[in-house]
Amino acid sequence: MPHLMLEYTDNLGEAFNPRLTLFKLHKSLINAHLCEADELKSRAIRVHDHLIGDGSREQGFVHLRFAEHACRDEESKRSTMENLHKELCGCVGNPPFPVQITTEAIELQPDARRYLKSVREVR
Repeated sequence: MPHLMLEYTDNLGEAFNPRLTLFKLHKSLINAHLCEADELKSRAIRVHDHLIGDGSREQGFVHLRFAEHACRDEESKRSTMENLHKELCGCVGNPPFPVQITTEAIELQPDARRYLKSVREVR
């Protein structure tokens, strides 16, 4: 049930391929046996309006938000976050300006009032 939400600045151009990045992040989670392929949901959002620092120089960012249920132990969660961050860093090329690469983990509580899911099967 993990969700990956990837935000990146539009000035990265050829230095960042969001679709390829999502495939690599999926592969990392599947290979670590953290979920089945069909359980993963991802989206990439290109950010057109952004400001980093005081705006005096061009910069970019790539931010990954990883959301999953809170049922795993702390060491496992930390290891997953570090592996995702390493994979993400490897997906960012070399634009002619600094790029901030960040990874954030969010725990979804198993309380039905905070997260609901339905699957509509093909009939």
